[in-house]
Amino acid sequence: MRNPGLGKLLAYVLRHRPDAAGVALDAAGWVDVDELVAGLRRGGRRVTADDVRKAVDADGKGRYELADGRIRAAQGHSVGVELGLEPVAPPAVLYHGTVERFLPSILATGLRPGSGSSCTSASTWPPHSWSGGAAARPSSSWWTPPARTRRGTPSAGRRTASG
Repeated sequence: MRNPGLGKLLAYVLRHRPDAAGVALDAAGWVDVDELVAGLRRGGRRVTADDVRKAVDADGKGRYELADGRIRAAQGHSVGVELGLEPVAPPAVLYHGTVERFLPSILATGLRPGSGSSCTSASTWPPHSWSGGAAARPSSSWWTPPARTRRGTPSAGRRTASG
């Protein structure tokens, strides 16, 4: 790819800081690809709409959606967007990656999102990606909580576009 690092920049802009590219996301998180490219170029990035499409195609985790000349991040937003994802019943077993020092708090109060809007979990072991990066790889504890919220009620999850 001509623009190494473009995928990370797209994630930053589309999930967390659209203003960093001088764009605004609509209520569902979409922005026009040409508007995004123009904003990135105003900020000094040498990028084209084709570069954006190639970055989306090269992403193996399904982080982005392209439709009708628009783009959005499929998950992981810290800005308020409504992705229109349908609630789904959780499986009987979920795995959540964490480091051991956080287990007492999790066991006492349940899983809670940190600075994001959700908690990451997987229904298979090992998960298809080690979502916590190096910090959550084999030296970490993987805990199998019942599919319940911290209040003890069944928890519905939301299936992302990437699964």
